[in-house]
Amino acid sequence: MEARTTFYIHINDDKDPKHNDYIINEYELREEAKNILRAKITSLAVGFGIHHSLKDIDEFIRYQSFTICRQPKPSTMYYVKADAQDIISDYIEEIAKMLIDDGEASTDLYNDYSDMDSRISESDDYWRRPEEAIETIDELSEFEEEDSGLWEGCRDYREILSAIAHYTYTNALYAEIESMIKSINDTLDSDAITEIEDQITKELLTEDDYQSMKEADIDIEDFDEVREWCEENIEEFTSERLERVIKAVKGEIE
Repeated sequence: MEARTTFYIHINDDKDPKHNDYIINEYELREEAKNILRAKITSLAVGFGIHHSLKDIDEFIRYQSFTICRQPKPSTMYYVKADAQDIISDYIEEIAKMLIDDGEASTDLYNDYSDMDSRISESDDYWRRPEEAIETIDELSEFEEEDSGLWEGCRDYREILSAIAHYTYTNALYAEIESMIKSINDTLDSDAITEIEDQITKELLTEDDYQSMKEADIDIEDFDEVREWCEENIEEFTSERLERVIKAVKGEIE
């Protein structure tokens, strides 16, 4: 929590000072105000040292003005990004496997991820008050839903506004998830995955493993052959690779 307190010091004795009376020498006035406050605090400290009483300090605090500072209300897009991050986290293993097997994660959210469509729809509360619905539509105007068939049969303007806001929100959520997956693909491309695999082989392979590869006519200078041999013969290689790619994806969305 953050709070601010204001200490008022009146310097000008004029009952009705003109505007410029306060700012002829603003620096000097600020320093004078600081000195007055310093003197007051010093007096309170000395008084407490002599009398061992909080009476004067409590009286000083009594007349202070305190304001509790509030953070501004997050934008609707803030919630879209948070929901997108949560949803991708739920599918992070699928995304990692796609990166390993296909070289990139799919952006076809409708067909290549189990229940992604319903997961996106359920992430948003359908019902909104009219003013909340209008705010959502305004803030996400780039993604505003225009298919009137989606709210055909709604009984009044409240239901219509809620429907438009809901589908507008989910449109924005689809777009944000696709954007995040594209960013993951750009960063964790085939070269990045190969680098992860190369590091794992350096950590796992032993002299006996290299001897076994030579006996199997594996060209140890050909990383594709080495990787294929590891996938078939070292169970830890596959599990460790998946774990590290998942960790890398998490790093991209956090």
